[in-house]
This record gives sequence, structure tokens and C-alpha cells, in this order.
Amino acid sequence: MFGQVKVREEANCLSVVIPPLPQEGGRSYDQLFREFTATLGPARAAYLGPVAGDSFDDAFRAFGAGERRFDLERVTRADGEVRLVVKEESTVPGENRQWISHHELMISNFATEFPVLAKVVPADFTQATAQH
Repeated sequence: MFGQVKVREEANCLSVVIPPLPQEGGRSYDQLFREFTATLGPARAAYLGPVAGDSFDDAFRAFGAGERRFDLERVTRADGEVRLVVKEESTVPGENRQWISHHELMISNFATEFPVLAKVVPADFTQATAQH
């Protein structure tokens, strides 16, 4: 899966673009609903979709149906602390749905907050030194 991810780095900025993975996302979606059915029973699980509506897909970023992009910027504060600003953007092609979120975190918390993303970001980008 990580072979399809594009990583581009410039100065204190780095972008990670994850292409749509509809087959993989579809399998995850199907597995999740099998688990719901096993836990809730068929009648209640069937009721979940209509009740949750788009909010269910939104919570899981449409299960890989669209591209996902992370823009990371290393920011050095006045006190010398290096922090990461992470902008996450997801879109679903053909639908008017987009998610954007911003996070600012201590650089030492990056791997905890974004464990999968940390696997594709070069290790030196997340070091807590101002020089990069």
C-alpha cells in the first residue's frame, strides 16, 4: 500500500498524498458491517445505515473512496520549540464532499497522533531540532 503514496518535501514543508483506494476501503467497510451485524444482530445492523446516513462515511473519510492529502509544516516558535502543523484534506470524486482539518502538535507527539502517517514521513523531518 505505501508504494502508492507520494511524499514531496521542500524546506520545512512536506506533503503526503494517498491516492484513492476504493477496493481496500470497500473491504474495510464490509468487514466493519459484518462486525456490526455479529454484535448488534441483523435487524439492528440493517437499521444502522439509514439512521447514520452520511455521518458514518464521513467519520471514516468515505473508506478510501477519494484522495487523502496531508501537508506538514515544521514551525519553530519564539521559544525555540519545534512544532508540526498538519493539514489533512480528503475529497470524494463526483460528490460534493470534502473534509479539512488542522492540527498543531508537539513534534514529539507526531508518531502517537498519526501512527500510520509516521511510517511514510522521513524520520529526520520529525526530529525536534530547528535545523532541517
